[in-house]
Amino acid sequence: MRHKANLGAVWQRGGLFRYRSRVSSSRISQSQLQEQKEQQGAVQEDIDEDDEEEGRKDWADLTNNISPRLLSRVVGDPELDVDGRPRWMVTSGSTAERDSDKIPGLPDPNSEDLARVTGEQETAFSFLPVDLKRTWREGAIGRERSEAAQDRSWALGDLIQRHSSGGDREGKTGEAQVLGELQFTFLMIMTLMNYSCLQQWRRLLELVLTCQNAIKDREPFMVSVLRLLLLQLKRCDDVEGGLFDIDGADGGEFLRKLLMKFRRTLYEVIDNPGPTLKAEFDKLATWVKDEYDWELDREAFVRRGMVQLEDGEQVELEMEDDGDDETGEYAPLVVDLGEGNTTQDLDMDNVDTP
Repeated sequence: MRHKANLGAVWQRGGLFRYRSRVSSSRISQSQLQEQKEQQGAVQEDIDEDDEEEGRKDWADLTNNISPRLLSRVVGDPELDVDGRPRWMVTSGSTAERDSDKIPGLPDPNSEDLARVTGEQETAFSFLPVDLKRTWREGAIGRERSEAAQDRSWALGDLIQRHSSGGDREGKTGEAQVLGELQFTFLMIMTLMNYSCLQQWRRLLELVLTCQNAIKDREPFMVSVLRLLLLQLKRCDDVEGGLFDIDGADGGEFLRKLLMKFRRTLYEVIDNPGPTLKAEFDKLATWVKDEYDWELDREAFVRRGMVQLEDGEQVELEMEDDGDDETGEYAPLVVDLGEGNTTQDLDMDNVDTP
């Protein structure tokens, strides 16, 4: 609808012509008709070339981190086609073990019974192991564990280091694996509507966008994620219904909440984040505001106020979404449980009991 309603731009490109009423074709000379056809053809060729160039650039940016190493890790070892080129097979039913549903009476997606029907043996996806319920190191307790539950930077860093090449101390190859998997899962969602890829795409975004320290420690990586996410959102309408209709009733609500939380972290929690990262996020925030009418600034909402009902009674209403954001009364509280008696303990010891 955005393109259909942009008549001004279509007019400037020569796609529309002035309406002339009651002008017979006999009054238009052959030379004028030929000139109009040539102009229309030239304009259409320019538009097609621009669209093709933009499409090629977008495709390169959507796939530049998908490598043979990544495909072999996720999908499995490739087979060779008739020309000797490697080929990885993915279908709409391909899935990771954690996302597969065991339905009695139906063959397992990776079973030999299904392979005899389809003619090919599918392998389970080997996605990056993202566990959003455990984002702290082994043996962490107390404050460290509480902070790691809010700031998932340690989990992201550990994931990147475990999938980096030997000798890569900065984790660039591991970051490329995360970006490549974001690209791979998105493309499989758009082309095959693969459910397992949708779940992994969501898990990766939730892991990255709930980090705090990584905003400064891995700023180039975070910039790349925001750029990729913006491009993916711009292209998600390439399929009928769009990405968020594929996602079911939840739609884009999960992403809106993630972006709101990331904005609060970027502007309220982190001191002096990089200007490049802020600029990329502002581009993303502006686009989702124009396209989906998402307001990411919590302060732009009236969170408490009086509402008058039909019978004239006034009631006070308050938005209760602090639980998802872990703010307000839902914010985690770190309690010092150090050994020894505190002042409060001593006072309690002096209280007489009946």
